[in-house]
Amino acid sequence: TKEEFYYRSIFEAHFPSDAAAMSVPQEASVACSTKIALEWDEAFKNMNDPSGRAVAKVHEDAYVK
Repeated sequence: TKEEFYYRSIFEAHFPSDAAAMSVPQEASVACSTKIALEWDEAFKNMNDPSGRAVAKVHEDAYVK
């Protein structure tokens, strides 16, 4: 996603080696959590949104359907 690309570009500015990038696990998450959080609520299961904007009524700039 664009958000993931943005995070990656910031990370690479500080840690430019491929080895550094490979040390960071990548998994689906919601609201800066882990993939386990996707199991907390049925509505989270189809979300992959690290910023948490997809979580309704939580973020001022939440996504509008």
